[in-house]
Amino acid sequence: MGNISAYAWNFGANATPSSASTKGPHTVTYSAGGNKSVSLTITTLTGNIQKTKNLLVQNDAKLIPAFSYAAAEKGIVSFTNQSNNPSSSIWYFGDGDSSLAANPTHQYAFSGVYPVKLITQNTCNTDDTLRNITFAYLNFGASKSSVCINEPVFYVDSSTNATAWQWSFPNGTPASATGKGPHKVTYSTSGNQSAALQVSVSGSSNQSYPRNSVVSVGTDTFTKASFIYGYYGKNIVGFDNQSGGSGMSYKWYFGDGDSSTLKNPVHTYTNASNKIVKLVVTGNCNTDDTTITMRDFTGIEGINSGVLFSVSPNPAKDQFKVVTDIQLPLTYSIFDISGKAVANGKTSNGEFISTQNLADGIYTLKLSFGDESTALKLIVQH
Repeated sequence: MGNISAYAWNFGANATPSSASTKGPHTVTYSAGGNKSVSLTITTLTGNIQKTKNLLVQNDAKLIPAFSYAAAEKGIVSFTNQSNNPSSSIWYFGDGDSSLAANPTHQYAFSGVYPVKLITQNTCNTDDTLRNITFAYLNFGASKSSVCINEPVFYVDSSTNATAWQWSFPNGTPASATGKGPHKVTYSTSGNQSAALQVSVSGSSNQSYPRNSVVSVGTDTFTKASFIYGYYGKNIVGFDNQSGGSGMSYKWYFGDGDSSTLKNPVHTYTNASNKIVKLVVTGNCNTDDTTITMRDFTGIEGINSGVLFSVSPNPAKDQFKVVTDIQLPLTYSIFDISGKAVANGKTSNGEFISTQNLADGIYTLKLSFGDESTALKLIVQH
């Protein structure tokens, strides 16, 4: 057909553009579905020629496939279909498995990079998208499921493909940690304890794994053996038991063949110098021991309890202190002239004891150290 001088297109209702005046081809979109009447009129030397065709526009939009994913623990990955208005979908997870679910959750056996393909369709078209996903196989555990108060538990990461670690231990000491671990944690209160691990993955978003009741902490306290000693002179050594735990019993080995089951024994040696002393403590949770090698006491003169302690000032106004060579905690009791206990507590060398609540008068001050004790005269004058 020659000598065409003009083109007049009408693309029908809801079209963009609605018309055109060149030969084309023309790209047209419709904002609403339905039957559209499309016409073309051409002008020639002999007159106009018009043709009309009907076009059915589906109510669906053209499908553009897309998806996102979120990885959790133990290879579990959740997929979200972000395609516009799909009527059906099929997923290929890259490990040989597939799914027809709209938004499936899939568990992989291993961490790594997997090519995931999504094929979607509606009444307009079928399309697909392929995307490589990467994630860590996130998992962790504890060295023990049941512990005592203050008993160490170690949290161990068994994740693969992780590049950074952020731990949370509510109620624990420490309360958080970084790095793969293992991490040592203790709890000062009983009950079920939770923990959480967040890992970073190269080329992907962070993954988190919160776990409830990872460790059950009982009501007993973990046994920890500890003691200090003080030299009383004349090869006499007092031992102050500072162990912690529940339901404890004690066994001392003094290093000279003798032993004791007292909590705070005082032991007389033939020669106390450089003796290796061991304390074994058995509690409800466990048994623990500790060993100390004592110093050389050569040249230290023997003293007796009458010289070992003194009270300063005496008379005392508002307070007094006990002066002693013993480097162990002391237990004191103050008795009035009738023998009634009017005050008690713990003290150590040079620590002041208040007399503000005591009336003027003469008192007896009883001092105990280990399983030994002595009495001194105390005068109070306000």
